[in-house]
Amino acid sequence: MPEYLAPGVYIEEVSYRSKSIEGVGTTTTGFIGPTRFGPVNIEPDVITSLAEFERIYGDRQQFLFADSGGKKMHNYMWHAVRAFFEEGGKRLYISRTFNAIQPDPEVDDFDDGRADAYLLSTGVSQTPVVGSDYIRVSARFPGTAGRQRVWLTLRLGQSILSKDEFDEPKVGGLFEGDIVLIGNVTPTSPPTSPPTSTTDYEFFQARIERDSQTGEPLWRFDSITGSPGAVINLEDLSVDEADEIRIITLAVTTLAIEDPDAVQQTWDSLALHPDHKTFGGLPDSVFTKFAEEPASLAEARRLPIVIENNGLETGSDVLNFLFTAIGTLRGEVLDSAATDDDRSIEMLLDGGNDGNRPTAREYEGTAEDDEPFKTGLKSFEDIEDISIVAAPGSTFGYSNGYSLQAPTIINLLISHAERMRYRIAVIDSGNGQTIADVRAMKAKIDSKYAAFYYPWVKVLDPVTQQEIVLPPSGFVSGIYARNDVERAVYKAPANEVVRLPSGLKKLSIKPSRRF
Repeated sequence: MPEYLAPGVYIEEVSYRSKSIEGVGTTTTGFIGPTRFGPVNIEPDVITSLAEFERIYGDRQQFLFADSGGKKMHNYMWHAVRAFFEEGGKRLYISRTFNAIQPDPEVDDFDDGRADAYLLSTGVSQTPVVGSDYIRVSARFPGTAGRQRVWLTLRLGQSILSKDEFDEPKVGGLFEGDIVLIGNVTPTSPPTSPPTSTTDYEFFQARIERDSQTGEPLWRFDSITGSPGAVINLEDLSVDEADEIRIITLAVTTLAIEDPDAVQQTWDSLALHPDHKTFGGLPDSVFTKFAEEPASLAEARRLPIVIENNGLETGSDVLNFLFTAIGTLRGEVLDSAATDDDRSIEMLLDGGNDGNRPTAREYEGTAEDDEPFKTGLKSFEDIEDISIVAAPGSTFGYSNGYSLQAPTIINLLISHAERMRYRIAVIDSGNGQTIADVRAMKAKIDSKYAAFYYPWVKVLDPVTQQEIVLPPSGFVSGIYARNDVERAVYKAPANEVVRLPSGLKKLSIKPSRRF
């Protein structure tokens, strides 16, 4: 199987004769375990760098599981991914495991681990008011890393009113359902917000109706903040008198507060109307963009938040609600001369947690008929590229505290590899084990589809700036990939240099690991 490791032009001879059995890649790896953020029940996608992993699955900070007694645990998955790419790995799939906190029988309040906040007309709250309209903003996935700041900003675009070849007014880039500001650029008195019918600026919702004679589309603008039922026709506006039409959109900005290296992300030009669509019929509303089930799997993996509304059915409802909320929060007059900061609302998403430490049940995963996606190891069953599987950190506490779960997880990895037949399971020894403990653990493993490794590898932790020991599976998987790419699959990856550690320079890799 050819590997194209750099951009360029390649020539590959292809025969039209029937093919014999064709080899598959041996470097693609699948890691399973807890992460700080990211999808749990979405089909895994290939990861090609540590930065890409962090964008989807969160940062390198430590875990604080609810059942840990207040003790933090190293982010072994992040460390394993870092080691994999540092040691030469190229392609990686991640299956995230998450063990939600079970509800209190007396309260019966299920905690899905997602941080959220509610925007009410009276301000930002962690709980909605029964019977009132609200906009809920929540982290898309569970995890402490879902805690973030979110800004909702109303933005005014440039005027889209101009002349056609017959000196008649025309508009460009306008869609039905858009919310617009219509007025004169030199008002006689400062406009207020929400504007009234006595000001020079008013807010309207655009719609199209057909001419009864010719059938041509005509733009009509229904008043939102002025006289009820008032309508402005496009042909009645005067470009010479400096009338203008400015589209109002919403910008959404997010910033993760748990990650000190996080940067702001902004999505702009989002329509206010919940059912807003472009000319091609594609929905582009802020509520569609950040829906619980967005337009594509790529957005479902990468969009960090979900925005949903309760009781706001039209663009005018959303605009008036935001005007009221902004005015309540900031106490400022919002007019056509206001800045983006004056039209912005800041929300703090709180309440996210890492759940309990995942058990063998989460590692095994589910494949329900009524669910579109699988979880756990079952999510790897449909990905043919994977040749190596590992569960970094699953053997932490093997000799104490996690002694029931860790052996079961190891058996699940081995049975998965044996069932898939062309995969190998990389098994870690437990942390802090003596040689006798390691031998006893190794004696329980008997499979030609598994490779067992000891000791744990000492590295400098970029989080605590202290030396820590890490399970070897992340390093070994990267070395497997590096050996197969740089040499060949027939060369056993034995006595290879380990690039990242500070306390171990070579790992003796079991040479019988082949497919």
